[in-house]
Amino acid sequence: MVKDKGSVEPSAKIDYGSLGYDKKDVVSWLIKSMRLGDIDNAFYAFKVMVDANESYHYFSRLMIRFCYEDCWGAEALLVSDACWRSMMIQKQKGMRGNTPYFWIRHLTFSPKFWEIEEGRKAERAWWAIEDEVKARGFTREVPRFALDSHSRTGWEVKKETGRFPDCRFGGTRYGRLSMCDMYARLGRLDPNTCPRMNNGMDDWKPEIEIVNEEEGICYVQSQTDKDRRYLVNLRLATCECPDWKRKKGDGVSGYRCKHQIKARWELYPILYG
Repeated sequence: MVKDKGSVEPSAKIDYGSLGYDKKDVVSWLIKSMRLGDIDNAFYAFKVMVDANESYHYFSRLMIRFCYEDCWGAEALLVSDACWRSMMIQKQKGMRGNTPYFWIRHLTFSPKFWEIEEGRKAERAWWAIEDEVKARGFTREVPRFALDSHSRTGWEVKKETGRFPDCRFGGTRYGRLSMCDMYARLGRLDPNTCPRMNNGMDDWKPEIEIVNEEEGICYVQSQTDKDRRYLVNLRLATCECPDWKRKKGDGVSGYRCKHQIKARWELYPILYG
């Protein structure tokens, strides 16, 4: 490393004109070259910036912005953070190193958002929202899956009904377990699906009597016979219904009957939410 006689010194005069270039043209040249994966032109444009005495801070802002606007993945973020810290240390010591070249190289060849399916999807979604709001204004209602203990409306509903509208995706014990169960079963999180629930069970609202909150023991009304109740133990994952006893007798491991599922879905937000 050598003493910086240009970009590192605060008093250095930034001068592109003497090199025959305009600053904005050169900056655009650098960014577009990096987007195109053209490392030769990217390095050349940066060399112009160096000889024009461009500041480390300005160059760093360009790279950081390019990183979050164009690049995809954590690697580019980590590289940018490391390079920025390295350059600031060099600046404090009045020295110039090769960090900018490494930074340009990494970001030029990093995956870009248009190369990744999720990146293209996110970009199209953002501009679709812009068009929607411009055309119709803000007309969407807050979805039910967002109305838990983190929302004001969720608390208002709880005051009226005794429970939050939906706790499946919150940071509570119930929310985290429900997300684990849902993803294990579906391979994704789906707000239209209850954890471990089959189609048609959402409309079934059995009477549930809590016997022991700490152990998760309760009586659940039968779906076919409203005069019958089954004892469910959520901690032990047991039930007195014939279906669970038959599956257990057949050696089916980890089986949950519909009474356990309904009890777990109905009671966990109250017990642990």
